[in-house]
Amino acid sequence: MNKAVASAPAKVNLAFKVGPLADDGYHEVASAYLGLNLRDRVSVSIDTEWSVSVGGSLSEQQLSMVPLDESNLTIQAIKKLAGWANLDSFPPLRVDIEKHIPVAGGMAGGSADAAAALVAANELLGCRLTASQLQKFSVEIGSDVPFALRGGFALGTGRGENLSPLPLGQSVHLVFVIDEQGLSTKAVYQQLDSLRGSAQIEQPTLSQTFLAAAAGESAAELAANIVNELQPVAISLRPSLADTIRIGLEMQALNGFVSGSGPTVAFICADADSAVQLQQQFQRLGHTAVVATDSPTGARIEAS
Repeated sequence: MNKAVASAPAKVNLAFKVGPLADDGYHEVASAYLGLNLRDRVSVSIDTEWSVSVGGSLSEQQLSMVPLDESNLTIQAIKKLAGWANLDSFPPLRVDIEKHIPVAGGMAGGSADAAAALVAANELLGCRLTASQLQKFSVEIGSDVPFALRGGFALGTGRGENLSPLPLGQSVHLVFVIDEQGLSTKAVYQQLDSLRGSAQIEQPTLSQTFLAAAAGESAAELAANIVNELQPVAISLRPSLADTIRIGLEMQALNGFVSGSGPTVAFICADADSAVQLQQQFQRLGHTAVVATDSPTGARIEAS
């Protein structure tokens, strides 16, 4: 075998609470992660030197933001994997990324690529690490990587890496409106801390009202209980996001919210047809809009 291909899902946070800044520079969070049927594919193959290439359905502007050197999370993930598996040596690898998840969009596209690279390289190099081992170790790469490996619908605590399944009582129909410029997650958190100042911040928890709405069958109830504590911060850094949300609500979306740290804006719709209609309306206004729904599948091998 000289090649393996894997894919991993985008995520959206249907609820996201952020605790105080800890001494290690991170924040405790409480997140309701939802995996989506929007996936990136990563091919890992044996080569004579390390390299990364990127293509896919995103705009050239979006693709240009993906690093093609060893700072790319896929390369970092593979080298971490070799250490976890105690590999004494392994050949240089070529990584080809097929991107469909927005870059720097608050949907964990980089983490999905890292997760797919881990699964593909684990297969290609014969590391034989289990899914639970990969999830445990992968937080070293990024807080969202464990969920990209797992997928589904889950509560994330700690930095987001401590995952437990949540019940989901309905299909969730979403439209994502992509902002081509991207927004730095680090900058969003720094602005959050600046805005909070010296205020006392409680440890984050998800409300029982939200959890009941997610377990129920009403899209309207779920939409009404969406919360993202990073949304006001993202809007303060990118005020146009508020206009995007307003436009979607005027188009009869059930609710609109910033996805994660932004700047992608997500809209919950009543059903699949409503989602397609909303996507088309945004496209007529010149926006890039993508339809997605929930998916139970985390990172997986596609070919080897």
